[in-house]
Amino acid sequence: MCGRYAASREVLELQLLFDIAVPESRALPANYNIAPTQETYIIDAPEQERRLRVVNWGLVPAWSRDVSGAARLINARAETVAEKPSFKAAFARRRCLVPMDGWYEWQGAGKQPWFLSRMDGLAAVAGICERWRPANADPSNPAAVYHSMSIITTEASPDTVHVHDRMPVLIDPDDFAAWLDPATGTGELLHLLRPAPAGTVQAWRVSRAVSQVRNNDPSLIEPMEPPPAPSPEQALLF
Repeated sequence: MCGRYAASREVLELQLLFDIAVPESRALPANYNIAPTQETYIIDAPEQERRLRVVNWGLVPAWSRDVSGAARLINARAETVAEKPSFKAAFARRRCLVPMDGWYEWQGAGKQPWFLSRMDGLAAVAGICERWRPANADPSNPAAVYHSMSIITTEASPDTVHVHDRMPVLIDPDDFAAWLDPATGTGELLHLLRPAPAGTVQAWRVSRAVSQVRNNDPSLIEPMEPPPAPSPEQALLF
């Protein structure tokens, strides 16, 4: 599961980190609380050249009547992404990477939010993307196309299972080319859809402020302060 995430890197930094050949002309502001249907960056390579693009989070298959179902298709399960009708065409031909500082999960009945991230820096998460056009739209008008993506999730890693039983699929830099190449075979792709090895992900509790989408600043990803230690007088009571 991935219901919110943080992405704060600037266009130039993403271009360098991902060897982007075709840059994005629009610069998105840093977003520490990205929610479904909001705009975000992806990296794809349909013509073997990596490009940075702005899309909406929540997949809208090309055959959809409208975009109203986007919020229900923010995640695609690794176990079924190759077969599920909503995802299989995108998985076969339109894969992408979703750059993020980390993602949020809510733990237990009390819904305590946690922030999870790669220990070694920016995460490149496996995604699939689509383009949808209204039936009555002018085919020559690129502005009529709605671009969207979904994040692929898998079983939790040993580092994150205490927080949630699912996590986004993390693609390592050595596998970027294979993941983005439209010609990569299904067997190789499915091999990449695995939990991150132990020692890859770190996690800490964060403020409940992240539960409100209107809250959006760097403090959301900071570790929550531990409760104060009891005073000597309080300790005597126990």
